[in-house]
Amino acid sequence: MTEELMLTIEQGLAFIAFLTLILIWLIRKPVEIEIEVKKPVIEEKKPEINLRYLQIRRYYGG
Repeated sequence: MTEELMLTIEQGLAFIAFLTLILIWLIRKPVEIEIEVKKPVIEEKKPEINLRYLQIRRYYGG
């Protein structure tokens, strides 16, 4: 039975080369990855009324 499983050196090298090619193909095979990106929620800011007045008031503590 062991004689039936024995391979010649050429057959062994060919088998290893074939498996190497398959391995390289599997490594380099493109893989699609889906990434879900959520859109950021942008809150609308209300403009400050009379901004300069508020800055002066804050500076002088009034």
